[in-house]
Amino acid sequence: MSASELEQLRDRVAMLEDILGVGQSMVARLRAAFDMQPAEGRVLGMLLNRQLITKDAIYNMLYGHKPECDQPVWKSIDVVIHKVRKKLRAHDIEFVCIIGEGYTMKPEHKLKVREHLGLYEGEGDQPKQPAPFENTDFPTIALARPPRVTKVYR
Repeated sequence: MSASELEQLRDRVAMLEDILGVGQSMVARLRAAFDMQPAEGRVLGMLLNRQLITKDAIYNMLYGHKPECDQPVWKSIDVVIHKVRKKLRAHDIEFVCIIGEGYTMKPEHKLKVREHLGLYEGEGDQPKQPAPFENTDFPTIALARPPRVTKVYR
């Protein structure tokens, strides 16, 4: 593989990470704003850019690059989720677990996170300008049916 092909692949990976919300610049901003560890920042980045994220998606995003023998147990995802909730709770921001589906964050809470990061220059609930890193032309994942919140874990 030539150096130019390798560079193109690295650029493509960086672009895909930005689309998922787990790019280096986004994670660094989230970590600084909410005093988070890298894994926590990546989970929050995914929550901001997706309607729903599953535990499988979180696990693959955090540990999928490691050999199977080096991957941690599934319980580690619960620990990361707990830490993210705890750090967001201090800013009156929350996300919910839809049992059997995954995790989701309401738009008003996503807006609070973005405002806390200084990504919007708007007044009130209507932002004037979206963040420069936000990929608005990437399709949002639509659910076949609206999510049913059976129990909210805080």
